Amino acid sequence: MATFLGIDYPTWWFLVVGALFSGYAILDGFDLGAGAWHLFFRKEESRRIALNAIGPVWDGNEVW
Repeated sequence: MATFLGIDYPTWWFLVVGALFSGYAILDGFDLGAGAWHLFFRKEESRRIALNAIGPVWDGNEVW
């Protein structure tokens, strides 16, 4: 099997895709985090606070 720097290509692709997904989760973490926490908030006031915190910057990191 072909290797690059002693590591086979399927492992390299796994590392590259893993790094890309990790980068996406880290850079988009504020959006994803606010949405995830929104599911666990029981009070409407808490949900409003989460949505109002993300509102002003919601599409600030969109690239397409």
